[in-house]
Amino acid sequence: MRRNLRSIVAAIPALLVMACALGPDYHRPETKVPAAFRFEPTATTESFADQGWWQVYQDPTLQSLIREALDNNLDVRIAAARIEQARAVLGSTRLQQLPQIAASADAQRARTSVDQRVPGVPAISNVFSADGSLSYELDFWGKYRRATESARAGLLASAYAKQDVMAGLVSGVATAYFTLLTLDEQLAITQHTVGTRQKFVDLTQ
Repeated sequence: MRRNLRSIVAAIPALLVMACALGPDYHRPETKVPAAFRFEPTATTESFADQGWWQVYQDPTLQSLIREALDNNLDVRIAAARIEQARAVLGSTRLQQLPQIAASADAQRARTSVDQRVPGVPAISNVFSADGSLSYELDFWGKYRRATESARAGLLASAYAKQDVMAGLVSGVATAYFTLLTLDEQLAITQHTVGTRQKFVDLTQ
């Protein structure tokens, strides 16, 4: 019975270590890249998706409309605010991994009563004191490291979300603008056709 009890007690530390594990470290998965490509690479490595919208849309009127939409869109502002919030969380998480320093100072002025005065000693004395402490918590179980990874992932997710909102907004404005240009062109063609036919009718009368 005692031997079984000793075995159980000896196994408790191992169980605690297993319970405190926070999961394996993140490793980026390997990406399979073909040994050769069908087409030769171009001189530049920048794709169309990597270009800014101001590089894609050269129309000054369209650029002005897009800028106005980005400045006044509520979703873009919310996405930007979430990025700032995620950046603050990441900064706060990183600070928790640094040594914590605390310092305090105090100054007092004391007056000695008449009956307790000592010859040659000033009746008024100043007392100064200072205290400080330095503490650091070892991240033995990876608690703060995992929290930093999570905060960094949240920041990246917020940044990507803002990019998605901006891309959708830019695409919508550009689509509406080009649709309007197409309708204006169709209207001009229709008006020209009606005018030509009206002249033909006038000549035949």
